[in-house]
Amino acid sequence: MRKGSDDKFSNEEFGVEGPAWADGKIINEAIFCEEFLMKQPKANQVLTVKIPDDKISKYLKPTATVKEKEDFLAKAVEYYGKHLMKQKDRGAR
Repeated sequence: MRKGSDDKFSNEEFGVEGPAWADGKIINEAIFCEEFLMKQPKANQVLTVKIPDDKISKYLKPTATVKEKEDFLAKAVEYYGKHLMKQKDRGAR
């Protein structure tokens, strides 16, 4: 509970005498929370790739859903990456 305009709180509320920031605990927790939140990926910061449907539709069934197309492309990229690694290993011998 606030005790006026001097930002003092009760011991029961925060476990400290005087201003809530007096022991640094609340400040440290606030900094930790801010750092944690800042490190979380935001929806507008996630990299997205746009590929015209006509470029991939010839490799998929006509009724493929967006999810099926995404899964197909992810598997294809993974497979091709492994293929390139194998070629690189063969060339290093």
